[in-house]
Amino acid sequence: MTEWSVIYRFSRVPPKGQRTKTGERTRTTILEATIRILGRDGPDRFSASTLAKEAGVSKATLFHHFRTLDEIPIVAMEKFWVQSFASKSADRTSARVYLLELGALMLALPQRRATLLKAHVVFLVKAVFDPQLQKRLAAGAALMQGRMLQELAARSPAGVERRELEIVAHIVAIALDGLMMAAVTARSPAERNLSRRAWTRLVDLMVTELKP
Repeated sequence: MTEWSVIYRFSRVPPKGQRTKTGERTRTTILEATIRILGRDGPDRFSASTLAKEAGVSKATLFHHFRTLDEIPIVAMEKFWVQSFASKSADRTSARVYLLELGALMLALPQRRATLLKAHVVFLVKAVFDPQLQKRLAAGAALMQGRMLQELAARSPAGVERRELEIVAHIVAIALDGLMMAAVTARSPAERNLSRRAWTRLVDLMVTELKP
């Protein structure tokens, strides 16, 4: 199973096409191809023809599984981030460990998933100039924060108020964006280590709020 194999129940827009194993594999192939094109070539090279060729499918297949071309990068981004915020195993770690793992993921992106990171930045820049995309981006952000909220609630002591969980989840979402940019611009291992230490300090401050 690849990191893109995320159950579609987390998406606000259900996929087109039948929910067969073959269909799921095809959608995953299309989403992976989307990330490669955006991260490698930028938005100007992203088209139905280019995507179909990269994915090894027909254009008719693209639109069998997705309503529009613009929807595909959105689903690709949502799938990755929702999975990133989800539990990595059946065992529930502490809220602190969970948040530290999220930070480690961000710090590792420039080295391990440079193409994905570039695609994410391309997507955000495009959204700045597209009101409809902004709305969908906001919906996706709410979806991902909701997933993070579930994970924090499962790892926090009984009696913690939901409002406190929501505030912490929102702070984490904002801080992760900053951490990702710090990882991108870091020029040395020392700078990356400083970002890691700063994230640990922030996490320690946040988890003190998760008490009944």
